[in-house]
Amino acid sequence: MEAGAKIWRIKLTAFIHEGKGLYTRIQEEHRERSYSLEEIESILAQTGWHLQSCYRAFSMEKPSAEDRNIFCVARRED
Repeated sequence: MEAGAKIWRIKLTAFIHEGKGLYTRIQEEHRERSYSLEEIESILAQTGWHLQSCYRAFSMEKPSAEDRNIFCVARRED
């Protein structure tokens, strides 16, 4: 994570099996920014949205303080 910026940098190398012992190598670099739930709620409120619920990533379980990835459900206030 980049100091102070809450940015997580990930470098990924994958090998795709093409058959007959041949592989294709793919390299990617991703950057993800982390937001607290308070930051998300504030941003949503400023743009006319309301945070309805949050879930532990890839589940319907309530997130814990240790969870790195949380999925949020928001609704536009019209």
